[in-house]
Amino acid sequence: MRAAQTLALPAFEATVAAPPDHVRALEAALVSARAAEARFRALVESIQAIPYISDWDARGTVRYISPQVEHVLGYPPEQWYGGPDPWEANLHPDDRERVLAESSRTFTDGLDFTCEYRMLAADGRTVWIAERESIVRDEAGRPCFCHGVMFDITRLKTAEERLVTAESALREERDLAARYFDVARTLLLVQDPDGSVRHLNQYGHELLGYPAGSLVGHDWFGLVLPDDTRDRVRAGFAAAMATTAAQPADDGESEWQLITSTGELRTFAWRHTVLRAHDGQATGSLASGEDITDRLHAESEIRRFAYTDALTGLANRIAFDLELRAALSGGAPAALLFVDLDDFKQVNDTYGHAVGDALLRAVADRLVAATGGGPVGRHGGDEFLVLLRDLPPGAPAAARNVAASLTAKLAEPFSIAGRVLRIRASVGCSVYPQEAPDADALLRRADAAMYRIKHAGAGEPRRAS
Repeated sequence: MRAAQTLALPAFEATVAAPPDHVRALEAALVSARAAEARFRALVESIQAIPYISDWDARGTVRYISPQVEHVLGYPPEQWYGGPDPWEANLHPDDRERVLAESSRTFTDGLDFTCEYRMLAADGRTVWIAERESIVRDEAGRPCFCHGVMFDITRLKTAEERLVTAESALREERDLAARYFDVARTLLLVQDPDGSVRHLNQYGHELLGYPAGSLVGHDWFGLVLPDDTRDRVRAGFAAAMATTAAQPADDGESEWQLITSTGELRTFAWRHTVLRAHDGQATGSLASGEDITDRLHAESEIRRFAYTDALTGLANRIAFDLELRAALSGGAPAALLFVDLDDFKQVNDTYGHAVGDALLRAVADRLVAATGGGPVGRHGGDEFLVLLRDLPPGAPAAARNVAASLTAKLAEPFSIAGRVLRIRASVGCSVYPQEAPDADALLRRADAAMYRIKHAGAGEPRRAS
């Protein structure tokens, strides 16, 4: 579109005379044409657009423009026919250079003009315009004039901008969630109702030893669950998928293992929930799994250090005391043997502590073997405790027979570091409930019995008492 000027009509004079028939016919046709023009103009000016007609010149002089231009842009038609060009002067500063360049290019090349741009309305509003201008040519193909139409597309552009903004925000949130999903140090799993992997985060792939995304679409249970739990976990998942909102599944927590690509078993603590459609039908499952393998191992090690003697691997004093009290809580007969190595100090003084430690380990192994793996503990130094449970009716006699047997077993030679060592042991015995009413009394009586045997005399055959 370019600038405009008014159309001047010449004045004329006429002498009134009785018109012939062909004049009357011409007048009737003119009236009919004017009526058709009025109807066409009314139609054109009623549509929600701005039709116009302009000369084919560099300025794009406007010969006609719809009154709708004032409603859309606030500039009355008269302003488009004379004075400063409101079109060029009110192009948006950010669009001005682009639009004028396109107008110049299409005029130079004799092409139709099609463009979207912004204009500043008379009240300061920014209005988006979509303009389509076509060239009307003569029989020789030369441009004669142009007719075009401008559409107010502000609402459309505003909606588009809002949509783009919303899509951008949604994309940012999705990307952010995806980054959280991938960097979270938790295995995050989404499964379809058939148990296949819909999504598994990057950490989950790395933890299981697979390339990112390679497990998507695969059967989760068949690929990463060990044989002894696969069917059970799959059955639980299938049962959850068969429920509805009115019959909720067991959302919650569980603990089971996965197999990595290298065959390693890792233990996971799981939190899971069923995903549902609007009608309540299950559409899949979302689960988060925390690898607790190292934690369980650490806890096991802590328990081992807390309740195990570091040198011999036997129960330490705390663990043995718990075992003893648990055994007596049922009221069944039991006996406690208190074992002391008489000559152990000589071994340490003669051969050193390394040999002494090796001898203590060998004594612990022999005690465990002699009692059939029964509870054996290290009380401290060269002292050991043996718990006898499930004793026969003659409990005291049976217990003392075991004590005598252990004394004989420990008297047998030990092969330590290429040396044959012999050692004597004093074994004291006390029986519950005949000789002691509780664990503390049982330990005191067994300790006292051991000392009586130890002081009975070196080198003399001794019996447990």
